[in-house]
Amino acid sequence: MALHFCSCLFVVSCSDRQPVIVVQEDPLKIHPVRYRQNVLVEGLQAEWLESSIQAAADAEKLRQQYPGRVSVAQFHVQDWLETPLSEQLISFLGGTIGYPKAALNRLPGEQTELQEDGFIWLSPLNWQAAVQRQVIHEAPLAMALEHQVLSNNSSQLIIHIAHKQAFNENLRLVVYAVEDSVKNIFQQGATGSYFHPSVFKNCLTAFEGDTIQLHEEFPEGNIRIKTLENLDLSQFNKSLLRLIVFIYSEDASYKKRKVLNVQEVRFGGIRYWDI
Repeated sequence: MALHFCSCLFVVSCSDRQPVIVVQEDPLKIHPVRYRQNVLVEGLQAEWLESSIQAAADAEKLRQQYPGRVSVAQFHVQDWLETPLSEQLISFLGGTIGYPKAALNRLPGEQTELQEDGFIWLSPLNWQAAVQRQVIHEAPLAMALEHQVLSNNSSQLIIHIAHKQAFNENLRLVVYAVEDSVKNIFQQGATGSYFHPSVFKNCLTAFEGDTIQLHEEFPEGNIRIKTLENLDLSQFNKSLLRLIVFIYSEDASYKKRKVLNVQEVRFGGIRYWDI
C-alpha cells in the first residue's frame, strides 16, 4: 500500500512576523512515529512432500492476515528449486528433522504444540501463535525501502533505517530475492497447474549479512541510509520479484540470533514507513 506524507516547517520572518511554511514532500526523510514489529518467515518446502502445499498456503494466509507485517521466503530442500543456501540456513539455525518447517524472526518457540519449545524451526501448527506474539510489540528499529532501476540489468536498493537506541550487538543486514508464482514441475499432491509462492531465489548480501553499526543513541530519532549498488537482477523474473530486507543480531549461539525487523519492496518500487 502506497502511503503519502507531508510535514510542514514554520519559520517566522523578521520583517512582517508572518510564518513562512516550508513543505517537506519526501516522506522518507520524515522520522516514523512508531516502529512496528514485522515478522520474517523463513520456510522449508519440498516438491516431494505433499504437505508442502498446505504449509505454503498457511504461510501465505499469514501474509494476507497481516498485510505488510509478514514477509515469507520459502527455501526448497532436495528439489529443483533448492539453492546451496537451503542447507546452510538449516544448519545456521540449529538444524531440524522433518519438513515442512519455518523459523519466525529466528526466535525459539514458546508455548508450542508438538513439544517444539526452544526450537527455532517450528511446524505449521505453531506459526499463527508465533506471529501473534510478535506483532503486538514495538520493534527496536524500522525500515523504509527504495528500489531504483538504473538500466535493464543494474539497480540499487536504498535502505532507510530509523532508530533511537544505541545497539551494542553485532547487527547484520540481509537481503533476500524472492519470486512469486513459480510453476511446479514435480509437486506431489498438486492438481492442475500449481504455482509456488514466495520462493527464495538468492541472497543479495553475504549469507550471514553485511555488518551495520548503529552504536550511537538518538533520543529524537535518527535515519541511517545504506545503499546496495550495482545489483544485477537479470537472473530473476522481475515481474514476480520481491526484495526482503531484514536486520538481525548475530551471536555465536543460534538460539540468541534474532530478527530485529523486516521490510520488503517489489522490483522498482518504494516501501514507505509503516504507520
